[in-house]
Amino acid sequence: MIKIRVGIIKEGGTEYFSLRVSDEGCGIPQNELESIFLPLQRGSHSIEKITGSGIGLAIAKEVVKAHGGNIVARNNTKAGAIFVIKIPLKE
Repeated sequence: MIKIRVGIIKEGGTEYFSLRVSDEGCGIPQNELESIFLPLQRGSHSIEKITGSGIGLAIAKEVVKAHGGNIVARNNTKAGAIFVIKIPLKE
């Protein structure tokens, strides 16, 4: 199952648009949580199971970064992964 949460959060006096996507898949090895955002990098768990070039998360990171935000990945405690995007809202 994939869950998507959208909202506005406030941190340190700044409001952010927040998008959180979680799944119950195989997760991401802890040592790969940063490298999956590099172009042409794929998680070692997905190489044989999921097709793709490894460019999608790199593009997502650049788009979010261009809007002054950030994207992070972490493992879900149950199973799978969680991706969180935060983009600052401007007045």
